[in-house]
Amino acid sequence: MLITGDFTYAGTTTHLAYSDMDVINNLPSPRLLATHLPVDMFPKDIKNGVGMVVNIVRNPKDVAVSYYCYLSVMKNVGFTGSFDGFLRFYLKEEFFFGNWFGAIKQWLDIKRIYPMMKSHTLFYEDLKRNTLPTLERLVQFLEVPRDEKFCKTVMANMRFSTMKMRHETESKPIGLYKDIVKDGILPIYRKGEIGDWKRWFTPAQSELFDRVYKDRLAGYDIDIVFE
Repeated sequence: MLITGDFTYAGTTTHLAYSDMDVINNLPSPRLLATHLPVDMFPKDIKNGVGMVVNIVRNPKDVAVSYYCYLSVMKNVGFTGSFDGFLRFYLKEEFFFGNWFGAIKQWLDIKRIYPMMKSHTLFYEDLKRNTLPTLERLVQFLEVPRDEKFCKTVMANMRFSTMKMRHETESKPIGLYKDIVKDGILPIYRKGEIGDWKRWFTPAQSELFDRVYKDRLAGYDIDIVFE
């Protein structure tokens, strides 16, 4: 919305890792792509400053719950075990595609590793609680002329309940996903709440997570509040 100036719901964002290059190359400009790829797997041009990258960071305990629920509804490629089993796997170095700890380390080092890359980091919690100033900072980074009135209209359109409803009613099935999710529409919206992890984690699981978090991010400066 901020980039195009259009409030029409566009459906599931084209995914860099899963889409054919022909599909990506034929997208109208300005192109918007989503990815969970680690930074070192980004296209060379992105690393060299072509385009802009917005990185969204979320409380990793909420990420664990969201990821578990997301994978639990997948067919063929999902996860069928308990949350406890998933959490212990999630905390391991070898956790497959989407390792939060490895990804955050790369982002914290981004200016040193890829000084030419244009990147901006947002915290999910800020998007929820301090939406307008967070959007205004994003507008400044994207270098698009959007005033406060426009940003407030974006806010109204990006309420979680609104986005979830529009995704479920207006999204078109994508053939790429037809064999792994119902109706070929990714279940990318669940609750969107801050602190939902407290309904899932036992005290022992939370303590385990805190120990691993402290160990894996030793020496890195990042302010995550486990609220």
